[in-house]
Amino acid sequence: MFIKLYSFTGENETQSPVWINIDHISSIRPYEHVGISKLQILTKVTYNRHETIYVVSKPKTIIEKINHIRYNKL
Repeated sequence: MFIKLYSFTGENETQSPVWINIDHISSIRPYEHVGISKLQILTKVTYNRHETIYVVSKPKTIIEKINHIRYNKL
C-alpha cells in the first residue's frame, strides 16, 4: 500500500509528489525549517531506513491518512 506525499523542495519551489510504501515508513516527526522569510513547520518522514523527505502536511494528517489506507478497505 502506498501513500502519496508532497515533498517540500524549497520556499519558492513547487512541491514534488512522492509515492511511499506505508510499510517502509519508520518515522513521522514535526520539523521546523527557517526559510528566507519565516519559520515553516514541516513534517520529516523517514522511510527505507535512511531516506527522508520533508512534507508541508502535519504529522497527525499523515498518520490519519495512513490509518485510513490500512484499515478502511472494502
